[in-house]
Amino acid sequence: MFKKDRTDFYEGGYYGLDLRPKIKLDNVTCESIEIPEYLGTPSPEMAIKLAEIEKRKDYLRETSLNEKPEFFENLERVHVESILDTPDGWNLFDEPTDAEVMDLMRSIESVGLIFPIHVLLNDAGVYSVIIGRFRLKAYRNLFKITKSDKYMRIPAYVIKESDVDELFLRNMIFESNFKFRTISKFNLIQTLIANYEIMRKTKANRRGKNVAMELAKQFEVSESTVFDYLKVKKLCDSGLYYLYEGKINLKAAVYLARVSKDLQEDIIKHFGVESVNAIFRLKLLTAKDNVSLDELKKRINQVNDLTPEKTRITIEVHRALLNALIDLLIMFKKREAAEYAGKTTVGKFNNVFKIKCNMEDMGYYLEKGIVNKASINKLLASNIKEMANIR
Repeated sequence: MFKKDRTDFYEGGYYGLDLRPKIKLDNVTCESIEIPEYLGTPSPEMAIKLAEIEKRKDYLRETSLNEKPEFFENLERVHVESILDTPDGWNLFDEPTDAEVMDLMRSIESVGLIFPIHVLLNDAGVYSVIIGRFRLKAYRNLFKITKSDKYMRIPAYVIKESDVDELFLRNMIFESNFKFRTISKFNLIQTLIANYEIMRKTKANRRGKNVAMELAKQFEVSESTVFDYLKVKKLCDSGLYYLYEGKINLKAAVYLARVSKDLQEDIIKHFGVESVNAIFRLKLLTAKDNVSLDELKKRINQVNDLTPEKTRITIEVHRALLNALIDLLIMFKKREAAEYAGKTTVGKFNNVFKIKCNMEDMGYYLEKGIVNKASINKLLASNIKEMANIR
């Protein structure tokens, strides 16, 4: 009955830009990711029309923050088989489990659909779901199983393509899912970068608001975290791909982003994707930019012989053995750690031997006389002189 092929609607850059990096894993060649601009100079008539559309979009964006947006008046019952999926790369939240779908189906059968879905209607008359993929899936299953006409059409708020822009739609998807659906850190970064790119291109419509501040509010993180996430924008396409796939961790991605994209590609190719996560080695490979391939290969051979300069050991001890352990650690700190600190770090313990304690627990132990305050202070002393002066 309905044409299900997405080709006419999404391909050719028509709508639904997928900002995710794409690489061919056979030879790890990269395709550039660009957001297409308007092609050519519009005619005076078209320029006026575009200005009117942008003005209306700006009005809707502003009023929808605190007022009921106009598209809530456009409630229709749309055939479940006529609605295409969300554009590729827009919805990064986890799919519902089969059990969750069954629960929602039972709920719809009992009390009906409480909240309509949101669909986008393009100029060609094609619907695509923006909010409510979960509900649409449940409705489709009910229609398929029961053959009942009441599940053939789903209540939907219809948003006309001419009334909104891509940023508005992406934010609708994010805001409707962020509070109660699961999203990985990598997909969170991906969504933030995508929103950043689109917001930069629509900055005039946002009246010069600070983009990072807006993103921090939207994603409920600090501005410094936003800037950390945005650093990975400088990654080469294969670096972004492996970051989003979870094969490169965020810390490694930030170090990679310090050097040119060509050098990043060479590091990933010749050092290996898994090896990139060894930060103590990656630091040296990214210490200098614009190195030749031969020099990079020499450095890789050198760093492959390196081991981490420091490591961490976690100890959990029963209170009955706590004093004995503290005495042993103080003895180690006075002898071996102090001798090494005196030779290499001017008497400072920080990069030689560092202890962290659960100070809340220590407060109870001190209160009951289980541990000695001077012993705790010696254990936490930052340098040899401070440790010697504690009595």
